Amino acid sequence: AAAGPLSAEEAARLEPALAAGAVVENDGTRTFFYADEGAVDPDAAADALVAAARARGAKIVDGAEVLSLSDGLGGAVAVTVRRNEQTVHLVADAVVVAAGTGCADLGCGVPLRTVPG
Repeated sequence: AAAGPLSAEEAARLEPALAAGAVVENDGTRTFFYADEGAVDPDAAADALVAAARARGAKIVDGAEVLSLSDGLGGAVAVTVRRNEQTVHLVADAVVVAAGTGCADLGCGVPLRTVPG
């Protein structure tokens, strides 16, 4: 489909899950399609990523404050976290830190803007 406004039929073809009558011609609203854009439900996406990671053997440590990251032996990653007032040292082959702009405070070496915009 070409980018831009869609007819009700085009919208239903592209998104079969649309409720019947959800797109009405000439009601003053428009439905648009842009192939290079998209949206996702962040909660559902995060849940799916966590489930997929656990299915592949990942250990999820949520609700923890990451205190430090460092290179371990043989390419491993050492992580120190604080959770429930306990400090724990972990070693893993790979680590995902979902700290957002706080990652800069950990010395991750990822160039991040720490202000919105």
